[in-house]
Amino acid sequence: GGGDLSVRGNVSVDGAFSSSVAGGTATYGSVTTSGADQSYQGATVVRGDISARDIRFADAADLRGVVSGRNMNFDGNTTIGANLSGQDLHFNGPLTVTNEVVLRSSSNIFDFNDEVSSDSGVTLSIVPTANTDMFVDLEDGAGHVAADRFENFKGTLTIGGQFTPAPDGDVLNGS
Repeated sequence: GGGDLSVRGNVSVDGAFSSSVAGGTATYGSVTTSGADQSYQGATVVRGDISARDIRFADAADLRGVVSGRNMNFDGNTTIGANLSGQDLHFNGPLTVTNEVVLRSSSNIFDFNDEVSSDSGVTLSIVPTANTDMFVDLEDGAGHVAADRFENFKGTLTIGGQFTPAPDGDVLNGS
């Protein structure tokens, strides 16, 4: 325990992938599993993309690349800086958004169980499937986004579509 694990390149596995560190941090370039699950225990940084079936981060996660899969669970402090797409997206710990990020869910489940925060200048687009009504309220389930979780979000929040800042980065003239 107490040491760090660093894999600078890409990890590609034909089966399931599991990472566990105690007291240190695991850092990866990118991680791809062919139709199998990924599980992370302990502080984890992934600098590149993640592709898997089901993905679970049990502890702190710093995700800088695109994450795609089916069911996703983020149980610790999670930082995202790129797009996430999957079926069910569950954020069970605090979520920090650091860049222009698009969340897509094929089941329309965007489950925020703790605060969502950001600095100003960040954009977060929550994109459901086509022709879906989204409700910003205190209900759980498909088509609902927790209204009380975004008090510390200081960026531009778009629910129901994708926001694009103007070419110069100006959010007031975006679409």
